Amino acid sequence: MHGRRIVAVENLTAFEPFVRQERPDETVAVFTSGFPGSLQLKFLELLTDAGVDEIHHWGDLDAGGLHILQYLADSLNADVQLFRMKPALLEKLPTRQLTSRDRERLRTWVEKPQS
Repeated sequence: MHGRRIVAVENLTAFEPFVRQERPDETVAVFTSGFPGSLQLKFLELLTDAGVDEIHHWGDLDAGGLHILQYLADSLNADVQLFRMKPALLEKLPTRQLTSRDRERLRTWVEKPQS
């Protein structure tokens, strides 16, 4: 499986059209339904062990989405890149107030070198 890419997708509304209409060849899409469970992580580990060299996370542009990104990177011991999570989108989307938990998650994420 050399040279293939994984896109881990947090939301079903994004996953379905991506898989049906947009997913490029050589790309494996995995629906995580938020945080990936142990079975999903094992599947992702098997793919990375088989030679997948790109891992991407497509999630919400919020503290939770970034927390999932960090969780994937830590769990897979891999460099996980953002997919379709451009900061410029924040200016176009409705926002909500950050909770204290959101702020703590963001602080933790920013302190990581790969963030």
